[in-house]
Amino acid sequence: MNQKTIKQATLKIIAVLIAVMVLGGCVIESKKPLTKIGSEKLDNSIIGTWYWNQPNETGYIHIGLDSEKRFKIVMVEINGSGDIKTRDFLAHSSALKTGNYLNVVSQEKNSSKAFLFIRYEVSKEGLNLFLPDSSVFEKAVESKMLKAEFIKGKNKGIVLLDSSKNLADFVVENDPLLFPEGNLLRRIKLD
Repeated sequence: MNQKTIKQATLKIIAVLIAVMVLGGCVIESKKPLTKIGSEKLDNSIIGTWYWNQPNETGYIHIGLDSEKRFKIVMVEINGSGDIKTRDFLAHSSALKTGNYLNVVSQEKNSSKAFLFIRYEVSKEGLNLFLPDSSVFEKAVESKMLKAEFIKGKNKGIVLLDSSKNLADFVVENDPLLFPEGNLLRRIKLD
């Protein structure tokens, strides 16, 4: 696989994983964020419109503020047939020793309203999103390092039940394993 193909596949993973979060599936969610909502100033460097483009699909992630000063995230995907899918999320940022993280909650009707953690970096090149490797969380839960419950059936996954402090400490200790590879989105510059 060449670099362009790998990059296209990883960008598709962002959309798929967020869709899994919304529609249910084997995903790691948390009842608690890494830091409390409103306990830190939001990282406004991520506000803007970001995109990915690959054969038969283009996607945009619009990040702004809602009336309660949280991030409102709207994801729009357009496939080769012209079909459009949109997804809405709310989020807040957490600055930990190892980097910056988003605590993302789906706003879809049937979503669990639990948090998904995404590590991010903003640079001249764009917004690099790092999705968690669920196997690292799974091992921590199985070894009783983190409190959680396993969800069985059609919407299988793990719901973390631990405190924000324990979750943040775990993320800091395991960041390189938890968030191994980023997916770069480009910013659309508006005049």
